[in-house]
Amino acid sequence: MVAARGSTPKRRPAGTNSASASGGTSASASRAAASRHARTARSTSCCSLTSPVYAATYTGAMSTHGATETLEIERKYAVSEEAALPAAAAFLAHALTLEAGGAFELRATYFDTPEAALGRQRVAVRLRHGGSDEGWHLKIKGADGSRELAWPLGDAMPEGLRREIVDRIGETDTARLVAVATLETTRRIAHLCDADGTRVIELADDRVAATNCLSGESNVWREWEAELAPGASEQLLEVIEPLLTA
Repeated sequence: MVAARGSTPKRRPAGTNSASASGGTSASASRAAASRHARTARSTSCCSLTSPVYAATYTGAMSTHGATETLEIERKYAVSEEAALPAAAAFLAHALTLEAGGAFELRATYFDTPEAALGRQRVAVRLRHGGSDEGWHLKIKGADGSRELAWPLGDAMPEGLRREIVDRIGETDTARLVAVATLETTRRIAHLCDADGTRVIELADDRVAATNCLSGESNVWREWEAELAPGASEQLLEVIEPLLTA
């Protein structure tokens, strides 16, 4: 069975409700915050798990803090272990050709304060290893999708990213950032091409194992993600959604 979910923002965000603290953060509040972080990561790193996600139509712009900026348009679907992507013929009926892609092993670590200062603002900060977009990311969920700022992979957090975080939660909370969740993902991708052979949608089949670093709790799930290529019509996501949720 397939259940549609996405971001409206997108992949949640889990993390929009913060744990309250009076005179300090209790263990239960920390566990609740950790749970929100994992959900946030689950919904693409900072979105909701119920409605389709609408994100970006441009890519490659430079932010004031030296990051490459993109705005994504994507939708996520929770699926069972037995689910199979629709056959090529199903997409061909809509003038879309299914093109096989590759497989990747991804590891992402998400950072926030124990009270989810970033998550409450629908913001996610992660360090990802593996895949074509490995590096440091800051994702901001909005009504129209997910704005992502990206910096190259490195052991230390880029100064530009730190400044972006300070702008949102201040120096004091930025100094309190800790790893709040890790996601280990096995991703298989395919592409949908239009009649001209141009790739218009990337389909990802993800098997995810998540761990809340604050509580030690873990969870596993499988999901499909349909991401629109820059410049492609958003209507294409409407076209293929019935195929992915059948």
